[in-house]
Amino acid sequence: MVDRNVASMRQKELFSDLAQVGEIVLTTTHSNTCSVNIHGKFVLDDKHWPQVEKDKDESLLALAPIERTSSGEPLVHFHVDWKTIKWAKIRGRKLDLIKTDKEIVFCDERDVTRRVFWFYARTTESLNDLIKKWKDKNWIDKDEDWIDLEPPQ
Repeated sequence: MVDRNVASMRQKELFSDLAQVGEIVLTTTHSNTCSVNIHGKFVLDDKHWPQVEKDKDESLLALAPIERTSSGEPLVHFHVDWKTIKWAKIRGRKLDLIKTDKEIVFCDERDVTRRVFWFYARTTESLNDLIKKWKDKNWIDKDEDWIDLEPPQ
């Protein structure tokens, strides 16, 4: 199980904006043997685990609208160690099979080959609004379009 922790305010802000884009495709790959695609809208869902000793709070990456299990977890969700997700990049990537032309990559290093999970998306007005908003933020590397998700020191 990954370390449980809460997403930073910057990560939460980016996911709040990403939720406005509409249908996107969440993807992660274990190897060439197995990968997962989940189509839909995604949000962060903060969960409190009163029964555990430490790390009682975490932000789950959940498929919206959120349906809950009997334990209160979202029916479809990912556990993410948010402390390791330090960079995001929005770039062109055309996939004819699912008719997308952009990807939003979340990485542990400033290197797209170090992707942990990513989303495929179609260029829409809401995606263009997200890109414009985040390009205007002072924590993006304007030369390479990397979004720094770590809080300022």
